[in-house]
Amino acid sequence: MRSRTLALAGSLLLLAAAYPAQATTSVQDITGLYQNMGDFVPFDINALPFNPSLGVLQDVSVELIGTYTPQIDVYVYTTPPATTNLTTNLFVEVPGSSIFPVTSVPLGSQTVPAVEQSDNEVFLVGSATAVDHTFDLSSAGFAAFETGATTPQDLIQYGFLTGYSFPPGIADGGSTSDLTTFTGSAILTYTYASAVPEPATVLLFAAGLVGLALCRRRSV
Repeated sequence: MRSRTLALAGSLLLLAAAYPAQATTSVQDITGLYQNMGDFVPFDINALPFNPSLGVLQDVSVELIGTYTPQIDVYVYTTPPATTNLTTNLFVEVPGSSIFPVTSVPLGSQTVPAVEQSDNEVFLVGSATAVDHTFDLSSAGFAAFETGATTPQDLIQYGFLTGYSFPPGIADGGSTSDLTTFTGSAILTYTYASAVPEPATVLLFAAGLVGLALCRRRSV
């Protein structure tokens, strides 16, 4: 009996050594994202919540991939400048979290011509620009992604916002529309520890079997 116990313990030790603990990922590719104008942000990213039966959630991230075009429609009191700087920022938020702040990253600036459409109205249009940025959402708290729903939900919201700057001496008329557009997709990644026994648990069990075998040997 003692030899069988030691043999089982040895097998478990070999198993734990052969299969070290590894994080597992669950990836969702969400296509068809579209922002028709910056004034209407935020826009929704609908995805499936994490299924806790898979294991323990350790990290959540979302990657936004696509193309945005900065656009501004503004009224001016004076003759508009020949060119204007446009600066675009991308932000994300987690509507189900009360602790995750709106997180924003600058995407860059463009110098664009100021095209006068009509009296006092100027249209500022930048170039279509590729974007690929990943946000770590773990600080939002995992409860925001473990709602128990089995259908896609509005888990994340995003937006592209553009601002402009006129040269000194040129004042706008106080009426501005952000018409920035975006088309693309998002990749939502859940990283989790599998629900199967980890090597540390197997090692602990094996050590217990060895101890049991030694105790029986001393008692004989």
